[in-house]
Amino acid sequence: MWSTRATMLMLRMSILGALCAIVLCCPSDTVRAESPGIGAEDLGEAPPSDRQVQPDTSPLQGKALGMRQDFGSSVKRDRKAAETGDAEAQYNLGLAYLKGLVVEADYTEAYKWFRKAADQGNSGAQCNVGWMFEYGRGVMENHEEAVKWYKKAVAQGDPTAQCNLGAMYETGKGVAQSYEQAMKWYKSAAAGKSARAQARLGRLFMDGLGVNKDFGEALKWIRQAAEENESLGRAMLAWAYQNGYGVKRDLHKAVELYRKSADQGESWAMLRLGWCYHQGVGVPGNRDEAMKWYRKSAERGNRSAKDALTAMTQ
Repeated sequence: MWSTRATMLMLRMSILGALCAIVLCCPSDTVRAESPGIGAEDLGEAPPSDRQVQPDTSPLQGKALGMRQDFGSSVKRDRKAAETGDAEAQYNLGLAYLKGLVVEADYTEAYKWFRKAADQGNSGAQCNVGWMFEYGRGVMENHEEAVKWYKKAVAQGDPTAQCNLGAMYETGKGVAQSYEQAMKWYKSAAAGKSARAQARLGRLFMDGLGVNKDFGEALKWIRQAAEENESLGRAMLAWAYQNGYGVKRDLHKAVELYRKSADQGESWAMLRLGWCYHQGVGVPGNRDEAMKWYRKSAERGNRSAKDALTAMTQ
């Protein structure tokens, strides 16, 4: 037979269990959904090479493009030179087709001219052939082939290829996953002034991937990238402000940086901005704005954004 004391103890445990069930089952308006973290797969596409080639003679190169007005005549000159086998002209023509400069954007044509230049040893073209294989632009997606071409460009010291090869090692695409190798190539690219590599290097230190967490070292690299207006650098700096990693927590500053990065097309920043609107963090909650930014991110292939959209529409 149960003693009176044992009976009272069992009753108290039953009541406590019922109360716990109520607390666990009832939602609370004061508890926000978990902030989505930084997944390497969510960081958006690696950039193709757009290095400057022959800046005094050709406008079809990277940031110098907007400073020249004679695009049409230059494309004609580059096409003539490309058809006679000039590797630099072939690279420039590939870049024109890749970015839709003067000519209509055409990945197949871009690949054709990049491949011709790459076969002649042009490092920028080799990097871009790798990029097109990595993302299946103009060719079938093939990560092993992407790595092969990135390595060809890396052998010539191309910083963009070094950064992209580091990302392949970080994510294990086409190679065995290795944070050690990712760190090695990010550092090489960062030394070559690749702002994207600086941002990704900062992330490894921030999350302690392959190294001990070091917010000071992380911020050193992330700030360098952000000062170059690099979109991922801005998004990573926003993440630091949101969470108080090595800086005083500032949600409004975080939202400001997320927005700048998102406006540059950074899919992870779009995801983060959507989450801020969804949860009312740093901005008033706004379901329509949240869905807008989740949708923009999802359209760029961000899987976390796709999951967030699905959850909001169910």
